[in-house]
Amino acid sequence: MEKTRLISWVSRSIATGRLGAVVAKLGISTALLSSFTNNTAVVVSLIGAIKRNQRHAPSKLLIPLSYAAILGGTLTLIGTSTNLIINSFVEDVGLPTLDSSSLLGLV
Repeated sequence: MEKTRLISWVSRSIATGRLGAVVAKLGISTALLSSFTNNTAVVVSLIGAIKRNQRHAPSKLLIPLSYAAILGGTLTLIGTSTNLIINSFVEDVGLPTLDSSSLLGLV
């Protein structure tokens, strides 16, 4: 997955700018990607892009990457395995299944 065009495009577009802009772009793209795919796979795919970034130290980008992946994963039912496990527990007790609005706390 790391060698796909999408990941290389994201890594090129993330690497430009000041540290605050890079962290913001990294966070938004990571949260978006991890809401539809496994957050561990997104982090692993973007670690290479962070290592190749010569403008900013990887130590300043890895924790924001991890937090953004966790946030993105909790926004959808398929984003993280924890949501799937909780959803199965909810179904077992006879309650309605979780959806995006209940995961976001809107219900």
